Amino acid sequence: MPRQTRLKRVINQTGERFREGVEDAKERFSDIEDSTVSYIKKNPIKSVAIAAGAGALIGAVLFMGIESMVKSRMRKPSVWEKYNPLNFF
Repeated sequence: MPRQTRLKRVINQTGERFREGVEDAKERFSDIEDSTVSYIKKNPIKSVAIAAGAGALIGAVLFMGIESMVKSRMRKPSVWEKYNPLNFF
């Protein structure tokens, strides 16, 4: 069998596997979406509490990170940091 024909066959098989994987992923995400919507409809108060808690946690982490960056930029540099001849920035 010529090498080019074998390569085309392998490429076609790989493309087909990829398409099957994409379809499988779409089905799984659809199932997850359906179960999530169902859970939210059955437990609306609990769902809102979970979302609020997750939002508060993410906000706190972001705030601490931003605050840390601001504080590190505002602190006075040491004498070595200020006059270090190897420090170009």
